[in-house]
Amino acid sequence: MPRTARSPPKAAPKKVSADPEATKNKTPENISQAAKRPRAECSPGNEFLQLKEEIKQMLADWKLEQDSALSKLISEMSDLKAQNFKLQKSFLDVEKSMEFMSSKYEDFSNKMKDISKERDELRSYVLSLESRIQDIQSVSRSSSVEIRNIPNNDKETQQDLTSIVCGIGKTLNVDVSPGEIRDIYRGPGKPEKNRALAVEFHSVLKKKHFLAAVREFNRGKPMPEKLNSSHYGRSGQSIPIYIDEHLPYSAKKLFYEARNYAKQHNFKYCWTNDGKIFLRKDNGQKAINIKSAKCLQSLVPSSQ
Repeated sequence: MPRTARSPPKAAPKKVSADPEATKNKTPENISQAAKRPRAECSPGNEFLQLKEEIKQMLADWKLEQDSALSKLISEMSDLKAQNFKLQKSFLDVEKSMEFMSSKYEDFSNKMKDISKERDELRSYVLSLESRIQDIQSVSRSSSVEIRNIPNNDKETQQDLTSIVCGIGKTLNVDVSPGEIRDIYRGPGKPEKNRALAVEFHSVLKKKHFLAAVREFNRGKPMPEKLNSSHYGRSGQSIPIYIDEHLPYSAKKLFYEARNYAKQHNFKYCWTNDGKIFLRKDNGQKAINIKSAKCLQSLVPSSQ
């Protein structure tokens, strides 16, 4: 069914106040004040303003926090930069120190190499000098023998010592006259011990003949019958007498070590000839020339 259009309702006629004073007192201000109505507290406008203020306060607080954090971060960054600068400077100083120490170490190492080389040269030179001195001493004692364990006598003279050597020569069937002895003397040592007797003959041949006679006399005899103090006319208890070449101190020390080595490792012979020291394990075996203590050490594996 079609709608029929309605005409709008007529507005009610405005009432005009009959009081002229009331109309007269209605100023525009009074009219606007009278027209406005108080806004309710729970109206949407108040809530929006309150929310706006809260957001502004939150943003302000957040800005303050961010500014404080940023300021703190900037301060920490400045401290880190300062620390980094100090570390870089320290690293540079350490690097310079390391370079300096490296150069000093290299210089020290080179000096040590030079010193080590010089020490080896000096050691070689000293060994060469010792060898020369030993050769000179051996040559100077080439005609000398050493008689050990002859009892000391405070009032003995060279004639007394010469008589002892001549008496030993008679026992050995070797004619030794006083004229064949160039010099005779006691070696150094403690007074309470029997100091060795050094006898220098006029010739090397006489010395060799004398030593050969000693070895021949002692060969195969028991210890009590070997050469002793009774064989040159000394009364009382007999004392063993040992006669060898008159060696320099270094050679004498080596000869002592060689004799001990021979006893420990069952070497049958240990002797000297022209200042040289020899070892022989048994009859028929090759003689070993002992030139130094290292020679004895090198014999240990082969002799066991």
